[in-house]
Amino acid sequence: MPINHFINRSEDAKYPERLTIGDTVYIIQKEDQGTRDVNKLVLGKITHIYSHGNCYANGAKVQILLAEEDHRYKELGNTSFIGRVQYIMLKTDEEENPYLKYI
Repeated sequence: MPINHFINRSEDAKYPERLTIGDTVYIIQKEDQGTRDVNKLVLGKITHIYSHGNCYANGAKVQILLAEEDHRYKELGNTSFIGRVQYIMLKTDEEENPYLKYI
């Protein structure tokens, strides 16, 4: 398996138990692994976590639903992708919680 070369990756992206369904992540698809081109990263929300167990050096394997913010959304719409997590952009528990402003 090719090594992923993206820098400043969170350690959480390598551990499936630290990911939850609904997290917004960037993944790299299998055919693009080993590239340094950030345009190959796909942004979406996790719908299924395939990896189980310990640490995965190239990132945990997940299925995502393409996010509207991704540049492919206009042509592909709501499409699913499977790949390895490279960056976690937003955790579901970090989304706007109205009670957090009182803490």
